[in-house]
Amino acid sequence: MIKLYDPIIVVGDNDLTDKIINILDCLGVFIGNRFIEASFEDKEFSEINCSFVSRNITDLQWRLSIERLIIDRKSMYRAWGFKDTNITKLIKPYQPYFIEPKYIWCGNSGFSDEVLREYILNSHHLIIDKLDDNLLINKLMQFIYSDNIKSANDYLEEVTNA
Repeated sequence: MIKLYDPIIVVGDNDLTDKIINILDCLGVFIGNRFIEASFEDKEFSEINCSFVSRNITDLQWRLSIERLIIDRKSMYRAWGFKDTNITKLIKPYQPYFIEPKYIWCGNSGFSDEVLREYILNSHHLIIDKLDDNLLINKLMQFIYSDNIKSANDYLEEVTNA
């Protein structure tokens, strides 16, 4: 399984997460097609997660919907990510779907949830506590395009030569 298309998941304080999502989009990371008004939250992930958290769909319905959405995103063969406030409640159920997700924690309020803290700190992560545009863009570029992210051209070349 190719880990290069695991997501970049943005969590934390909303003002900063909105800015981070906007910068990721400008850097070429796919962050969704539809967004919840004024928040840059991916509407597809958010609707499924919200329905599950509020118990409007079953565990099986949630898993089938999330699997389909993740397969669609991975099949784009490019870096992708999302922001959804419900991810903090669903971090553990999401883990089987990813090999090495990347987390960007925004804000200096700390981790209020120990499960969230465990997953983020034991994964490839970046903690951003303030917005210094020049430094931030450099940090994000290094984080996004680190060793396990390849371009679609590199991937296609590997598949063609195999």
